[in-house]
Amino acid sequence: MQGGSIWKKACGLAVAMDFGGGLLSVAVPMTAVKLGADAQQVGIIGSMSLAGYTLFCFAAQPLTDRWGKKTSMVLGASLVTFFCLSMMLAVVFKSLLLLGVFNFLLGVFYALFWPAIQAVAVVDVEPDKILSITQIYNLSWSSGRMVGTGLGGFLLEAHQLLPFLIAVAVSGLVAMMSAAISFPNAKVIIEKSHNASREIPPIVTAAQLGNFVRSFAVIEIVVLLPKIGNEIGWTDGQISRLLSLLFAGQILAFIITPIVIRKVTWRWVIGTKLAISTFSLFVGIVAQMWLLAAILFATGIIAGLMAMLSLYLSVTTQGESVKGSARHEAGVGAGGVLGPILGGFALRNFSTITAFLLPFGLTILTFAFWDLSAIRSQGKKTVGTVT
Repeated sequence: MQGGSIWKKACGLAVAMDFGGGLLSVAVPMTAVKLGADAQQVGIIGSMSLAGYTLFCFAAQPLTDRWGKKTSMVLGASLVTFFCLSMMLAVVFKSLLLLGVFNFLLGVFYALFWPAIQAVAVVDVEPDKILSITQIYNLSWSSGRMVGTGLGGFLLEAHQLLPFLIAVAVSGLVAMMSAAISFPNAKVIIEKSHNASREIPPIVTAAQLGNFVRSFAVIEIVVLLPKIGNEIGWTDGQISRLLSLLFAGQILAFIITPIVIRKVTWRWVIGTKLAISTFSLFVGIVAQMWLLAAILFATGIIAGLMAMLSLYLSVTTQGESVKGSARHEAGVGAGGVLGPILGGFALRNFSTITAFLLPFGLTILTFAFWDLSAIRSQGKKTVGTVT
């Protein structure tokens, strides 16, 4: 297999895998609502996949380096398939506990797949082409996520097991294709002294924290909107269609990012993080479907910009390891856990506005405890150029 086509096949698998992920991202909280879960229970159950993902992301990174990226992808996709199948049992037995447990285990094994395929997508790519490949990779997974999210509610209306059954088929296909395709499987052994000498620029950490805020806001919306929409009287299909606009916005962001950003600066990182938290607050205020649709689309654009900044800086500073990808993905997971749990608590005990005010508070905290001190110590320094 020629190195130049590796990224194309990796992007193809990313489309399929996140199509299944999109189905589950709405099917799980919607199923929890149908089983009688309150707002906090919906938040907890919906966040379990990303809880498992976050906890295992750093543990999986040395395993992926030791086993090789292809082995990690095949094993991860195979186990994801098994636990997608297991979740159908939770639906049949109408068990919120099993739904949460299997969703957690699903996330654990996603952590073997995503950092590995992310690294494979840019393997042997010339440095001046990394941004373009990263852009295509982001377009790939987000298009799969958009379609899966948009269909999840409609499939659930047709039959309670249908989105889970399709997720089983898709992840099983990804596992088989990962095994069949000649992806690189070199083992990486990083010496401790080498790791110590690789200093991570402060702006990279700032972008990864911004990605954490992005995930907090976006996943809070994805998990809690089914509960809020159900109380308003919207159907699962209408809610699913609204949520798909988040990922439609991200797709547009991935297309225009290299055009609008010429240099990756502190201003872009901090400004994007602030914009995400501001638009998420609007989600808690607006109840008109057409206006909420516009807000979700705009939120998706800003979220896509933040994801692009974090991923680009992560993969260009990680060297041969998948450590940078793991840090980027851990930010996705951590935000996706805390957003629904804290948001669900605020929604149940306070108000919708309070729930969606949380990302704004998180932006202030990350700015005060990291960004401000890093800027003061290093100055407004350009780390990368987007061309």
